[in-house]
Amino acid sequence: MNLVNKFFLDKVKQDELEMVLLSYFGRGNGPHEGKSVYHKEDDDSFSVTIYYGSSGEIQSIENGSKLSERDINEILQKISDELIGAQEVVVARDICFVTGSKVEEYFTYKDIFQILPMPSDAPQIQNQMWGHHPILLEYKYVSSKNTLVNGFRKSKKFRELITLLHLLSQRFYGPSRFGQSDWVVISNEDIEKTTSEFKQMGYWYSKKFQTDNSFSSTKGIKEVEFGKSKSNELTFIEDADKLLDIIFILDHDRYSKFITSCYWFYTANEIWKTSYSVSYVCLVTSIECLMSNVEKCECGSALTDKSIEKCEICGEPKYRIGKSFKDFLEKYSNEEYSKLSKEEKSYIYNIRSTMLHGERVFTRDFEPMGFLGYQKSYESAFHRTISSLVFGALINWLSDNKKVK
Repeated sequence: MNLVNKFFLDKVKQDELEMVLLSYFGRGNGPHEGKSVYHKEDDDSFSVTIYYGSSGEIQSIENGSKLSERDINEILQKISDELIGAQEVVVARDICFVTGSKVEEYFTYKDIFQILPMPSDAPQIQNQMWGHHPILLEYKYVSSKNTLVNGFRKSKKFRELITLLHLLSQRFYGPSRFGQSDWVVISNEDIEKTTSEFKQMGYWYSKKFQTDNSFSSTKGIKEVEFGKSKSNELTFIEDADKLLDIIFILDHDRYSKFITSCYWFYTANEIWKTSYSVSYVCLVTSIECLMSNVEKCECGSALTDKSIEKCEICGEPKYRIGKSFKDFLEKYSNEEYSKLSKEEKSYIYNIRSTMLHGERVFTRDFEPMGFLGYQKSYESAFHRTISSLVFGALINWLSDNKKVK
């Protein structure tokens, strides 16, 4: 029996539906060879099998031989209860971090999110100002009674807000690296007794944050001032609240493009200490996410500037993506772009291509301790310039979209 018309696919998201099926049956295999099977332990017949189309969409859902009509009705009720009914909007609370000084301000954006200092009894960095200081991020999301679905929705909303806050602030927002382990130095006044231990990383606050329907009180806490940059203050770019207004009224397609672009910009800044080259590719990719009307071959691959180059898929000439990239920066980037030479403007995209095709990396990735010499100095300065250009382009693209309904 094909159950695809019974499982509310017109009302629920496919990945959330499969989470509900996994929680009901307890076991799952796949996706493999175009299908996934959800079943009870040691009984593949008490199951449902999902068959996918070429793009991963669900085409059909078949029940196993031991799955009765009563069982199917139980599943349908579970889907209805956990994905359609009782979708309550609640406030979640997560700890994230900012670089620089300890945060002593708060920022509330409508009924969507709020940032505020950690409680006074929470662990804080002692005896130094600069570091990764914990802050509390509160945000609203649509909850579910299903634990898997609820965690998925909560983490997705948290990650989106992290990337947005990173763009709109001048300080890095990052989640806790809880669950990872690494070597740490165990200091001692006697240097000969200083040693190292392999320990779990992470930030632990013993008091459990509650999930409820309202943000925490900000009584006695100073509100953020936009465009300011002082010690012990949250720092947001000027008009950050107005830019947020634009972000949250973007249509689905533009919001998806923008949040993906913010993700690459966030990743570029997160990974640059590990690899300048990967960070640079992320910066260029951030722009590519927002480019529209990029010409493509009939096969679907983007066309580059070199008409003599052939598409590896369909054999047709490839051209123009580099020009589209430059046109985008001409329109949206800041004044630093106009100061670049014609060769440097072409260099921005060309160097990304040579890196992705394995032809080069930035010199300092192989010589991390070296900082002198023209090549390394030029690459570092160029990376900083491109980071600034991309930041300006994202902000200006967003401002331009306030005119788009």
